[in-house]
Amino acid sequence: MKNAGTKFVLLILAAMLLLALAYFVLNFAGQQTGNQPNKQAGTNEQILDETSALIHIDYVVQNIGSLSPVSPVLGGSWYALRFWFADENNFYAEYEDGHILRQILLNYDGENYRVVGYFEPGEDMYELKSGQDTIFGRDLVRYEKNQETQAWERQN
Repeated sequence: MKNAGTKFVLLILAAMLLLALAYFVLNFAGQQTGNQPNKQAGTNEQILDETSALIHIDYVVQNIGSLSPVSPVLGGSWYALRFWFADENNFYAEYEDGHILRQILLNYDGENYRVVGYFEPGEDMYELKSGQDTIFGRDLVRYEKNQETQAWERQN
């Protein structure tokens, strides 16, 4: 009986080892050889068309004053700094007025832009102050303005 129990435990351990090896090969080895798409680059390449991103950026740059749920301080004006896209229709816009920094999460439904979440800087990152963060944890594509060319460029 004792010998059968030992064989059973060894069989289970061997099966677990094979499963762990298979998991490693499928999830990590493929990334090194390029056989498996990189989650961030591959996913975002498929879901974000640069033309759409630039159209959204242009709209927000022109309308950030009316999109922001709060007013700028000391007579300033809002201007956009950075954008992070989760997909064609959902993205964060970071903006400031020279004194304070803010961020909004926008959703584009094909006709209208809607502010889904409003954020203020926290101790380590932005803190949600109102609404929802419906794209939290998703891979994002970042756009920033090139100060030399004044063009919005993809950063990753």
